[in-house]
This record gives sequence, structure tokens and C-alpha cells, in this order.
Amino acid sequence: LWGRVDPIVNAGLEPAFVGDNGPWGFVQNLSAGVGTYGCVSGPADAQALALYSRFARDVAGSLALRYGRAQVASWQHRVGTEPNCVCHWKDGADAWLRMYAAVERGVRAALGPDVRFGPGNFATSPKDYIEYIVAHLAAERTSNSTGGLANATSAAAAAAAEAAPSAAPTSAPPTARATTAP
Repeated sequence: LWGRVDPIVNAGLEPAFVGDNGPWGFVQNLSAGVGTYGCVSGPADAQALALYSRFARDVAGSLALRYGRAQVASWQHRVGTEPNCVCHWKDGADAWLRMYAAVERGVRAALGPDVRFGPGNFATSPKDYIEYIVAHLAAERTSNSTGGLANATSAAAAAAAEAAPSAAPTSAPPTARATTAP
């Protein structure tokens, strides 16, 4: 970790941390989790989610010990890259939201409530998948819930909070596309 982060920090740059392609140790079915860019499945169950949250807390805590909590909290921390494309995520929107909440709990436990935290980037389609996730994050942010997902600080979630309904959508989650082509 330090061999990758130290040169960035020492150059006066601000790293961005992306919780993407979760470690294989948290996935139940390894063969089903293989994707174009590595592991495309999330933690297998509630116990694995709790362990993944602790893993995120420990990584963020280690960064804080090395570089200072305030500095690390000011860096961008994100979850996922294109979770609406099966090349990055196969478990669906609701499983991604559960993973997001687990990582958020861990990072906030280590760095505090003001850490810059939010979702990663999305593929351009399917748009309904993006809208479903952003609406859930915005609804959680708006309700100021304490059970994870609260206070998402990404620009996408903050902007969506103004346009989103005050409650999370009740429709079934959309499915990801096999490619990122529009």
C-alpha cells in the first residue's frame, strides 16, 4: 500500500481511493465472481459484509495513522466503478448498495463523519440502474439515516438529493448490461 500511496502524497498530489473489485476472501462463489477486471461479486452474506466493513475501517485507519486523519478524510473515497456493467459487478443494484453501506460504515468509523465519500463512476447505460442507485443514496442522505449510506458526499448524490423523492424508490432494481456501449 505504502509503495503506491507514498509517491502520490510525497509529490503533493491527492490520492483517490476506490473500493472496487472486492477482495476474493469475501466472496462465496469464486468462479461466479470472475469478471473482466477481477472480482465482480460482493461479500457473500451478513458476516462477510461485516468483515468487509472492518477491512475498509482498517485500511482507512492505517492511512490515517500514516498521513493524518484530517488529511486522509479530505481525500475522495469511492465505492465501485461502473456497477451497472457486469464487467465490473454481477450481483445487482441492491447487493451493491449493501456493499456500499458496509464500506461507508468502515471508512466513516476510521475517518469521521466528514470524510469525502460517495459512489464511483457509472457506465453511461443502463440509465435506470444509475437512477435507482443514486435515488437510494440521495434518499438515505436526505433522511440522515444512521444505518449506512448516510451523508453520501459525492457530487452525483448531492445533486440527486434535490431532485429525488424523499423516500427510496420502491420499484424493483434494474439489471446491469453486459457492455458499456450506449
